[in-house]
Amino acid sequence: MRNIRYLISLVSILCVLLIFTGCSSIQRFDDAVRIKQEHQNKYEAKSGQSVQDGRTLKGTVVEIVIIPRKNFPGFSDTIVVFLPNGLKDDKENYQKIPFNEIDRVAQLTITENKFGNINVFENYNTTEGIRQLRSVPVKNLNFNECDCLPLDLDLSIDLPGFKCPDRQYAPFFLEARGVASAYSLTTRVSSESNIGYGLEAAAGIRFGGMNEWGVGLAYSTPIISKNSFTGAGLNPQPILLHIRYQMSKNVVNLLGICMKPFAYGQIGATFDDVSLNLFKLNFAPSNCSSCNQLVQDLQASGQLPEVDFSLPISFGTGVGVEIPLAESLDLGVDLGWRSLAYGELVPSSIVAGFTNVPSMGRINTFRLRFGLTF
Repeated sequence: MRNIRYLISLVSILCVLLIFTGCSSIQRFDDAVRIKQEHQNKYEAKSGQSVQDGRTLKGTVVEIVIIPRKNFPGFSDTIVVFLPNGLKDDKENYQKIPFNEIDRVAQLTITENKFGNINVFENYNTTEGIRQLRSVPVKNLNFNECDCLPLDLDLSIDLPGFKCPDRQYAPFFLEARGVASAYSLTTRVSSESNIGYGLEAAAGIRFGGMNEWGVGLAYSTPIISKNSFTGAGLNPQPILLHIRYQMSKNVVNLLGICMKPFAYGQIGATFDDVSLNLFKLNFAPSNCSSCNQLVQDLQASGQLPEVDFSLPISFGTGVGVEIPLAESLDLGVDLGWRSLAYGELVPSSIVAGFTNVPSMGRINTFRLRFGLTF
Protein backbone atom coordinates (compact mmCIF):
# COMPACT_ATOMS: atom_id res chain seq x y z
CA MET A 1 0.00 0.00 0.00
CA ARG A 2 2.85 2.32 0.90
CA ASN A 3 4.44 1.71 -2.52
CA ILE A 4 1.16 2.56 -4.27
CA ARG A 5 0.84 5.83 -2.34
CA TYR A 6 4.44 6.69 -3.19
CA LEU A 7 3.80 5.98 -6.87
CA ILE A 8 0.67 8.14 -6.86
CA SER A 9 2.55 11.01 -5.19
CA LEU A 10 5.39 10.74 -7.70
CA VAL A 11 3.01 10.79 -10.67
CA SER A 12 1.22 13.83 -9.20
CA ILE A 13 4.48 15.72 -8.80
CA LEU A 14 5.48 14.89 -12.38
CA CYS A 15 2.12 16.11 -13.69
CA VAL A 16 2.48 19.41 -11.84
CA LEU A 17 6.00 19.85 -13.22
CA LEU A 18 4.80 19.13 -16.75
CA ILE A 19 1.96 21.64 -16.42
CA PHE A 20 4.28 24.40 -15.20
CA THR A 21 6.87 23.51 -17.80
CA GLY A 22 4.31 23.61 -20.60
CA CYS A 23 3.04 26.98 -19.45
CA SER A 24 6.44 28.57 -18.98
CA SER A 25 7.30 31.68 -20.97
CA ILE A 26 9.91 31.84 -23.67
CA GLN A 27 13.39 32.97 -22.72
CA ARG A 28 13.72 36.70 -23.31
CA PHE A 29 16.58 38.20 -25.32
CA ASP A 30 17.62 41.66 -26.41
CA ASP A 31 17.60 40.99 -30.16
CA ALA A 32 17.62 43.65 -32.86
CA VAL A 33 15.68 43.14 -36.10
CA ARG A 34 16.58 45.73 -38.71
CA ILE A 35 13.72 46.60 -41.09
CA LYS A 36 14.27 47.84 -44.64
CA GLN A 37 13.50 51.53 -44.95
CA GLU A 38 10.58 51.08 -47.37
CA HIS A 39 8.76 48.87 -44.84
CA GLN A 40 9.50 50.63 -41.55
CA ASN A 41 6.15 52.46 -41.33
CA LYS A 42 4.40 49.11 -40.87
CA TYR A 43 6.28 48.45 -37.65
CA GLU A 44 5.94 51.74 -35.79
CA ALA A 45 4.57 51.36 -32.23
CA LYS A 46 0.77 51.19 -31.93
CA SER A 47 -1.41 52.76 -29.23
CA GLY A 48 -0.98 51.06 -25.84
CA GLN A 49 2.30 49.46 -26.90
CA SER A 50 5.78 50.34 -25.71
CA VAL A 51 7.79 52.67 -27.92
CA GLN A 52 9.03 50.83 -31.00
CA ASP A 53 11.22 52.29 -33.71
CA GLY A 54 10.06 50.99 -37.10
CA ARG A 55 13.61 50.89 -38.45
CA THR A 56 15.15 48.68 -35.74
CA LEU A 57 12.89 46.45 -33.64
CA LYS A 58 13.97 45.53 -30.12
CA GLY A 59 12.77 42.32 -28.49
CA THR A 60 13.03 38.53 -28.84
CA VAL A 61 13.18 36.60 -32.10
CA VAL A 62 11.16 33.52 -31.18
CA GLU A 63 11.86 31.44 -34.29
CA ILE A 64 12.10 31.33 -38.09
CA VAL A 65 9.25 29.48 -39.81
CA ILE A 66 9.46 28.11 -43.37
CA ILE A 67 5.91 27.67 -44.67
CA PRO A 68 5.26 25.75 -47.92
CA ARG A 69 2.87 27.40 -50.35
CA LYS A 70 -0.26 25.34 -50.79
CA ASN A 71 -0.70 23.88 -54.29
CA PHE A 72 2.76 25.16 -55.33
CA PRO A 73 5.33 22.48 -54.44
CA GLY A 74 8.88 23.73 -54.14
CA PHE A 75 7.96 27.29 -53.14
CA SER A 76 7.96 28.59 -49.57
CA ASP A 77 7.47 31.74 -47.52
CA THR A 78 9.92 32.54 -44.72
CA ILE A 79 8.53 34.29 -41.62
CA VAL A 80 10.39 35.80 -38.64
CA VAL A 81 8.32 35.38 -35.45
CA PHE A 82 9.14 38.33 -33.16
CA LEU A 83 8.00 39.42 -29.67
CA PRO A 84 8.67 43.14 -28.98
CA ASN A 85 10.05 44.23 -25.61
CA GLY A 86 7.44 45.42 -23.12
CA LEU A 87 4.71 43.04 -24.30
CA LYS A 88 3.48 39.91 -22.56
CA ASP A 89 4.38 36.53 -23.93
CA ASP A 90 0.99 35.98 -25.57
CA LYS A 91 0.50 34.62 -29.05
CA GLU A 92 -1.50 37.69 -30.10
CA ASN A 93 1.53 39.88 -29.37
CA TYR A 94 3.81 37.94 -31.74
CA GLN A 95 4.67 39.81 -34.91
CA LYS A 96 5.07 37.81 -38.13
CA ILE A 97 7.62 39.60 -40.29
CA PRO A 98 8.21 38.49 -43.93
CA PHE A 99 11.88 37.65 -44.30
CA ASN A 100 12.28 39.83 -47.40
CA GLU A 101 11.39 42.93 -45.32
CA ILE A 102 14.44 42.74 -43.02
CA ASP A 103 18.11 43.62 -43.50
CA ARG A 104 20.04 40.44 -42.95
CA VAL A 105 22.90 40.09 -40.49
CA ALA A 106 24.02 37.19 -42.69
CA GLN A 107 25.41 39.76 -45.12
CA LEU A 108 28.24 40.31 -42.61
CA THR A 109 31.48 38.37 -42.96
CA ILE A 110 30.71 35.50 -40.61
CA THR A 111 30.92 31.73 -40.91
CA GLU A 112 27.83 30.43 -42.68
CA ASN A 113 25.71 27.82 -40.91
CA LYS A 114 23.58 25.12 -42.51
CA PHE A 115 20.64 27.51 -42.76
CA GLY A 116 22.60 30.08 -44.72
CA ASN A 117 22.60 32.34 -41.62
CA ILE A 118 18.94 33.28 -42.11
CA ASN A 119 18.46 32.54 -38.39
CA VAL A 120 21.30 34.77 -37.12
CA PHE A 121 20.35 37.99 -35.30
CA GLU A 122 22.42 40.59 -33.47
CA ASN A 123 22.10 41.98 -29.96
CA TYR A 124 20.41 45.36 -29.76
CA ASN A 125 23.08 46.84 -27.49
CA THR A 126 26.70 46.57 -28.59
CA THR A 127 29.81 47.70 -26.72
CA GLU A 128 32.93 49.02 -28.43
CA GLY A 129 31.42 48.17 -31.82
CA ILE A 130 31.62 44.41 -31.18
CA ARG A 131 28.51 42.62 -32.44
CA GLN A 132 26.98 39.87 -30.35
CA LEU A 133 25.16 37.33 -32.51
CA ARG A 134 22.56 34.69 -31.66
CA SER A 135 21.13 31.80 -33.68
CA VAL A 136 17.41 31.22 -33.28
CA PRO A 137 15.43 28.00 -33.90
CA VAL A 138 14.21 27.21 -37.43
CA LYS A 139 10.91 25.43 -37.97
CA ASN A 140 10.78 24.07 -41.52
CA LEU A 141 7.24 22.96 -42.33
CA ASN A 142 8.43 21.50 -45.66
CA PHE A 143 9.58 18.43 -43.68
CA ASN A 144 12.70 18.00 -45.77
CA GLU A 145 16.24 17.24 -44.69
CA CYS A 146 18.20 19.40 -47.11
CA ASP A 147 20.80 21.73 -45.61
CA CYS A 148 19.64 24.72 -47.65
CA LEU A 149 16.17 26.18 -47.26
CA PRO A 150 14.38 27.71 -50.27
CA LEU A 151 13.66 31.41 -49.78
CA ASP A 152 11.28 33.18 -52.15
CA LEU A 153 11.23 36.95 -52.28
CA ASP A 154 7.52 37.21 -51.68
CA LEU A 155 5.90 40.28 -53.28
CA SER A 156 2.86 39.90 -51.09
CA ILE A 157 1.58 42.77 -48.98
CA ASP A 158 -0.81 41.17 -46.54
CA LEU A 159 -3.77 43.24 -45.40
CA PRO A 160 -5.48 42.40 -42.08
CA GLY A 161 -8.10 39.70 -42.55
CA PHE A 162 -7.38 39.42 -46.29
CA LYS A 163 -6.39 36.20 -47.99
CA CYS A 164 -6.15 35.25 -51.65
CA PRO A 165 -8.51 32.44 -52.74
CA ASP A 166 -6.94 29.02 -53.23
CA ARG A 167 -7.23 28.71 -57.01
CA GLN A 168 -7.75 25.16 -58.32
CA TYR A 169 -7.16 24.65 -62.06
CA ALA A 170 -9.24 22.08 -63.92
CA PRO A 171 -7.74 20.12 -66.86
CA PHE A 172 -9.59 22.47 -69.23
CA PHE A 173 -10.05 26.25 -69.49
CA LEU A 174 -12.71 28.60 -70.80
CA GLU A 175 -12.21 32.32 -71.44
CA ALA A 176 -15.12 34.72 -72.02
CA ARG A 177 -14.00 38.26 -72.83
CA GLY A 178 -15.38 41.57 -73.92
CA VAL A 179 -13.00 43.23 -76.36
CA ALA A 180 -12.30 46.86 -77.28
CA SER A 181 -10.18 47.23 -80.45
CA ALA A 182 -8.44 50.37 -81.68
CA TYR A 183 -7.33 50.43 -85.33
CA SER A 184 -7.13 52.43 -88.55
CA LEU A 185 -9.80 51.77 -91.17
CA THR A 186 -8.10 52.37 -94.52
CA THR A 187 -9.38 52.28 -98.11
CA ARG A 188 -7.91 53.51 -101.42
CA VAL A 189 -9.55 56.91 -100.87
CA SER A 190 -9.72 57.41 -97.08
CA SER A 191 -8.26 56.52 -93.71
CA GLU A 192 -9.91 56.93 -90.33
CA SER A 193 -9.32 55.83 -86.76
CA ASN A 194 -11.90 53.52 -85.28
CA ILE A 195 -12.73 51.77 -82.01
CA GLY A 196 -14.70 48.56 -82.25
CA TYR A 197 -16.35 46.48 -79.53
CA GLY A 198 -17.03 42.77 -79.56
CA LEU A 199 -16.79 39.44 -77.78
CA GLU A 200 -14.23 36.66 -77.75
CA ALA A 201 -14.45 33.13 -76.41
CA ALA A 202 -11.60 30.62 -76.08
CA ALA A 203 -11.70 27.04 -74.83
CA GLY A 204 -9.21 24.22 -74.60
CA ILE A 205 -7.20 21.92 -72.37
CA ARG A 206 -4.62 22.72 -69.70
CA PHE A 207 -1.35 20.84 -69.30
CA GLY A 208 2.01 21.12 -67.57
CA GLY A 209 3.14 20.24 -64.06
CA MET A 210 0.79 22.83 -62.55
CA ASN A 211 -1.63 23.22 -65.48
CA GLU A 212 0.15 26.47 -66.37
CA TRP A 213 -0.14 25.87 -70.15
CA GLY A 214 -3.32 25.85 -72.20
CA VAL A 215 -4.09 25.22 -75.87
CA GLY A 216 -7.44 25.49 -77.66
CA LEU A 217 -9.47 27.55 -80.13
CA ALA A 218 -10.64 31.17 -79.95
CA TYR A 219 -13.52 32.80 -81.81
CA SER A 220 -14.03 36.56 -82.11
CA THR A 221 -17.13 38.42 -83.23
CA PRO A 222 -16.43 40.58 -86.31
CA ILE A 223 -15.05 44.10 -86.18
CA ILE A 224 -16.22 46.76 -88.63
CA SER A 225 -14.08 46.80 -91.75
CA LYS A 226 -14.30 47.93 -95.38
CA ASN A 227 -13.25 46.62 -98.75
CA SER A 228 -10.16 48.71 -99.46
CA PHE A 229 -11.04 48.86 -103.19
CA THR A 230 -14.75 49.73 -103.03
CA GLY A 231 -15.42 50.90 -99.48
CA ALA A 232 -18.13 48.26 -99.03
CA GLY A 233 -18.64 47.01 -95.46
CA LEU A 234 -17.05 43.72 -94.35
CA ASN A 235 -17.37 41.58 -91.21
CA PRO A 236 -14.33 39.31 -90.90
CA GLN A 237 -14.78 36.62 -88.20
CA PRO A 238 -11.53 34.79 -87.33
CA ILE A 239 -11.12 31.38 -85.72
CA LEU A 240 -7.67 31.08 -84.16
CA LEU A 241 -5.44 28.58 -82.41
CA HIS A 242 -5.16 29.95 -78.87
CA ILE A 243 -2.11 29.19 -76.69
CA ARG A 244 -1.80 30.58 -73.16
CA TYR A 245 0.73 30.45 -70.32
CA GLN A 246 0.24 31.59 -66.73
CA MET A 247 2.96 31.92 -64.12
CA SER A 248 3.21 28.67 -62.18
CA LYS A 249 4.20 30.42 -58.95
CA ASN A 250 1.77 31.45 -56.25
CA VAL A 251 -0.88 34.10 -56.71
CA VAL A 252 0.60 37.52 -55.90
CA ASN A 253 -1.21 39.67 -53.32
CA LEU A 254 -0.19 43.22 -54.26
CA LEU A 255 -1.81 46.08 -52.32
CA GLY A 256 -4.68 43.79 -51.45
CA ILE A 257 -5.30 42.63 -55.04
CA CYS A 258 -4.67 38.95 -55.77
CA MET A 259 -3.35 38.41 -59.28
CA LYS A 260 -1.38 36.07 -61.50
CA PRO A 261 0.34 37.29 -64.72
CA PHE A 262 -0.31 35.40 -67.96
CA ALA A 263 0.40 35.67 -71.69
CA TYR A 264 -1.27 34.31 -74.80
CA GLY A 265 -0.61 33.92 -78.52
CA GLN A 266 -3.00 33.26 -81.43
CA ILE A 267 -2.77 32.26 -85.08
CA GLY A 268 -5.52 31.37 -87.56
CA ALA A 269 -7.70 32.70 -90.36
CA THR A 270 -11.12 34.02 -91.33
CA PHE A 271 -13.38 31.50 -93.07
CA ASP A 272 -15.65 33.51 -95.32
CA ASP A 273 -16.05 32.67 -99.07
CA VAL A 274 -13.55 35.25 -100.29
CA SER A 275 -10.86 34.19 -97.81
CA LEU A 276 -11.39 30.54 -98.75
CA ASN A 277 -10.93 31.46 -102.43
CA LEU A 278 -7.53 32.91 -101.52
CA PHE A 279 -6.56 29.58 -99.99
CA LYS A 280 -7.72 27.81 -103.16
CA LEU A 281 -5.72 30.23 -105.26
CA ASN A 282 -2.56 29.32 -103.31
CA PHE A 283 -3.04 25.60 -102.70
CA ALA A 284 -5.45 24.23 -105.31
CA PRO A 285 -5.27 26.33 -108.51
CA SER A 286 -6.58 23.42 -110.60
CA ASN A 287 -9.91 23.57 -108.74
CA CYS A 288 -10.49 27.21 -109.68
CA SER A 289 -11.78 28.59 -112.96
CA SER A 290 -9.63 28.91 -116.07
CA CYS A 291 -9.01 32.57 -115.26
CA ASN A 292 -7.02 31.61 -112.21
CA GLN A 293 -3.68 31.14 -113.97
CA LEU A 294 -4.18 34.28 -116.04
CA VAL A 295 -4.89 36.43 -112.99
CA GLN A 296 -1.86 35.04 -111.17
CA ASP A 297 0.33 35.71 -114.20
CA LEU A 298 -0.87 39.31 -114.32
CA GLN A 299 -0.10 39.75 -110.65
CA ALA A 300 3.34 38.13 -110.98
CA SER A 301 4.23 40.43 -113.90
CA GLY A 302 3.37 43.53 -111.88
CA GLN A 303 0.28 44.44 -113.88
CA LEU A 304 -1.93 44.19 -110.76
CA PRO A 305 0.13 46.09 -108.18
CA GLU A 306 -2.79 46.66 -105.81
CA VAL A 307 -3.85 43.02 -105.61
CA ASP A 308 -2.39 40.75 -102.90
CA PHE A 309 -2.80 36.99 -103.32
CA SER A 310 -1.01 36.14 -100.03
CA LEU A 311 -2.53 33.68 -97.57
CA PRO A 312 -4.89 35.53 -95.18
CA ILE A 313 -3.20 34.37 -91.95
CA SER A 314 -4.15 36.26 -88.78
CA PHE A 315 -2.01 36.30 -85.64
CA GLY A 316 -1.63 38.15 -82.37
CA THR A 317 -0.39 38.13 -78.80
CA GLY A 318 -1.14 39.72 -75.44
CA VAL A 319 -0.22 39.89 -71.76
CA GLY A 320 -2.29 40.56 -68.66
CA VAL A 321 -3.29 39.41 -65.20
CA GLU A 322 -5.99 37.15 -63.82
CA ILE A 323 -7.53 37.90 -60.43
CA PRO A 324 -8.95 34.90 -58.53
CA LEU A 325 -12.59 35.40 -57.55
CA ALA A 326 -13.23 31.85 -56.38
CA GLU A 327 -11.63 28.43 -56.39
CA SER A 328 -12.46 27.87 -60.09
CA LEU A 329 -12.97 31.41 -61.44
CA ASP A 330 -10.70 34.33 -62.38
CA LEU A 331 -11.37 37.88 -63.52
CA GLY A 332 -8.99 38.53 -66.42
CA VAL A 333 -7.76 41.72 -68.07
CA ASP A 334 -5.09 41.92 -70.76
CA LEU A 335 -3.69 44.18 -73.46
CA GLY A 336 -2.72 42.75 -76.83
CA TRP A 337 -2.12 43.23 -80.53
CA ARG A 338 -3.61 41.39 -83.51
CA SER A 339 -2.92 41.48 -87.22
CA LEU A 340 -6.24 40.47 -88.77
CA ALA A 341 -6.14 39.24 -92.38
CA TYR A 342 -9.25 38.69 -94.53
CA GLY A 343 -10.34 38.33 -98.15
CA GLU A 344 -11.87 41.15 -100.20
CA LEU A 345 -13.16 41.17 -103.78
CA VAL A 346 -11.29 43.12 -106.45
CA PRO A 347 -13.42 45.27 -108.84
CA SER A 348 -13.56 43.96 -112.40
CA SER A 349 -12.12 47.27 -113.65
CA ILE A 350 -8.78 46.43 -112.00
CA VAL A 351 -8.53 42.82 -113.23
CA ALA A 352 -9.41 43.23 -116.89
CA GLY A 353 -13.10 42.40 -116.56
CA PHE A 354 -12.77 39.28 -114.40
CA THR A 355 -15.14 38.91 -111.43
CA ASN A 356 -14.83 37.22 -108.03
CA VAL A 357 -11.06 37.79 -107.90
CA PRO A 358 -9.94 37.76 -104.23
CA SER A 359 -7.26 39.88 -102.59
CA MET A 360 -5.98 39.99 -99.05
CA GLY A 361 -6.74 42.90 -96.73
CA ARG A 362 -5.16 43.36 -93.31
CA ILE A 363 -5.94 45.41 -90.21
CA ASN A 364 -3.56 45.82 -87.26
CA THR A 365 -5.45 46.31 -84.00
CA PHE A 366 -4.61 47.04 -80.36
CA ARG A 367 -6.97 45.09 -78.14
CA LEU A 368 -8.10 45.42 -74.51
CA ARG A 369 -9.85 42.28 -73.25
CA PHE A 370 -11.82 42.05 -70.01
CA GLY A 371 -13.80 39.08 -68.71
CA LEU A 372 -13.78 35.71 -66.96
CA THR A 373 -11.58 32.63 -67.00
CA PHE A 374 -12.81 29.26 -65.76
